[in-house]
Amino acid sequence: MHEYWPILSCNDISSCNNKTNSFWADQWEQHGTCSTSLTGDQYGYFLTALELYLKYNVTEVLLQAKVKPSNSNTYPSAVLISAIENAFHAKPRLDCKNGDVIKEVHLCFTKDLQPRECVEPSGCPPFVRLPKFAFLGKLSLKYS
Repeated sequence: MHEYWPILSCNDISSCNNKTNSFWADQWEQHGTCSTSLTGDQYGYFLTALELYLKYNVTEVLLQAKVKPSNSNTYPSAVLISAIENAFHAKPRLDCKNGDVIKEVHLCFTKDLQPRECVEPSGCPPFVRLPKFAFLGKLSLKYS
């Protein structure tokens, strides 16, 4: 966890929106507790999340599509979605903050952990920014 989500452990309360509980705890409470029939306990949940993160490497897919973190460049949302969809055969969902800044890239999975199309529409404009500080993104598992 410290290797792949180091900035998300919230050791410093000022970096966690003044919340005392960590990102990891929030992920377990929001998503992990409803997946225990599939992943078992907390350890199984986070192990599964890390395995999927490594298997479905969105960062590498975007880099191969010439989408690189930048504090000045913008990219068509459709390029990001298409690159991910071509790599994993399932349409992702993009979420943005401050209008055009990528906040999260969601990959959706079936209960047997196969990629599936995300049903919620992407919440980003036609052109987006992928700032260097935001490239690590958020890793969570939601099943449906």
